[in-house]
Amino acid sequence: MPDIGGASDDRSTAVARGDAVQGGVIHGDVHIHGPSISDRDGVTNTSRVAVGRSLPRDIPNFVGRAKELSVLKEALRSWSAERPPVVVVTGMAGVGKTALAVRLAHQVADDYPDGQLFVSLGSRLYANRPADDVLTELLYSLGVPPNEIPQESAERASLYRYMLDGRQVLIVLDGVDDSRQIEQLIPRSPTCAIVVTSRHRLIQLESAADLYLDTMSHAEAVEILARIIGGAASSDYDNLERLADALGRLPLALSVAGAQLARRPGLALTDFVAQLQRGVAEASAPDSKPIIRAFDQAFADLDVNQARAFLLLSQFPGPQFDVDAAASMLDSTLEATELILTRLAAMSLLSQHDGEHRRYRYHDLIRTYARSHAEAKPAERKSALVRLLLWYIARVRDAVQVLTSMSTPSEPKAEAVAWLEGERETFLALTEQAATAGSAARVQDLSDLLFPVLPAARTLVGLPSSSRECAQGRPPRLEPGGRSAHSQQSQRRLPRATPIC
Repeated sequence: MPDIGGASDDRSTAVARGDAVQGGVIHGDVHIHGPSISDRDGVTNTSRVAVGRSLPRDIPNFVGRAKELSVLKEALRSWSAERPPVVVVTGMAGVGKTALAVRLAHQVADDYPDGQLFVSLGSRLYANRPADDVLTELLYSLGVPPNEIPQESAERASLYRYMLDGRQVLIVLDGVDDSRQIEQLIPRSPTCAIVVTSRHRLIQLESAADLYLDTMSHAEAVEILARIIGGAASSDYDNLERLADALGRLPLALSVAGAQLARRPGLALTDFVAQLQRGVAEASAPDSKPIIRAFDQAFADLDVNQARAFLLLSQFPGPQFDVDAAASMLDSTLEATELILTRLAAMSLLSQHDGEHRRYRYHDLIRTYARSHAEAKPAERKSALVRLLLWYIARVRDAVQVLTSMSTPSEPKAEAVAWLEGERETFLALTEQAATAGSAARVQDLSDLLFPVLPAARTLVGLPSSSRECAQGRPPRLEPGGRSAHSQQSQRRLPRATPIC
């Protein structure tokens, strides 16, 4: 993989074929109703649906990286008539790879009027996510109805390439572990572009430009702290520089520590730096890492309810969650839960994603830190998981009733399918985690409830099942209350993560 060099042709000369539809900035899930693409071999480009926008929101306190952004923009313009540009941002955990990729995507969004897509491929929670799974998510974002997404991997990849032919679309693939993960995700159209983030250099990814992201400069690190902290402390350059060095000049650690200081204006900067340096000197590996010490001090600053939420919510099986799901895990009200989530986000212990429904997620390192502290409370963790599973069963039952009701208008049905598809990763992880925790019977309830909607949302695959009807492509008959006749008869315990339909 070549290191990023100079630019060649100006990408602005690219001409998109087909209709490009842009309706301003769109947040959250995009639901597009358009013509069927099942007969795509005979369909012109103009009949394809428009592409949505799924970028996370930009980082409000983003500082520096001007040189890196300039280099990446030039690399995106270095395209040819044969293939799309691919740029890869590599670096250690917490160095700000995702933040840089998202900032880049927002800055060049106008160059890709047909859409900007973001998808997470791997993390400590979802290592080596299969390409088929990612293709499903991307096709859905491209407006392909769930019941028209092919089951065969080759056909799915072919449809993906077709949907992007002649379009100007930017695709951010975050957290790639292996170049083999994304071989099928690189479109053939040179009018598209790919931005990849990875902790490893993907040497087998041909014709890609590689940028290694180092820790921040002293000036950039101090500027981040000064912006977040504010007040008189923001002008104390010497102590800010000492703090930045103690935190390894890692953006994630700087954000967490800066947020803590901003919330406690009475805490002297010199005392905070001394505490952090003393903790680093006294701790043994691996806790001697400055970033872990920053988490320790932020965690110590939480009250009892906030600390409990921080630990329990790290057990959430999916990539991100909303206030309702969090409230179910915490066994709390929506109002109290929202206050806690807002507090955790303000301390940079959670990242917030705005959309039609506000959602939250953990950085991989912070999730790992929280889970390590939650291990001492297995009973409380299991209770939270059961509450979450029951909450999802109720939500899925509501969605099934909407989809199976003859009197329900098409728009609510589309919204129900969109919600089911958006929660697919969570369903997969939740069923496996709950079955392991001894809740297989409730997992069966969730699995059976999903059977009737599979013809309308065929991408909901991978759930544990013992259903003969599903294997034959026929949903089971629903009994009053939403349970299937099959679930009432079956006594068989479930295998883990067995694909269905």
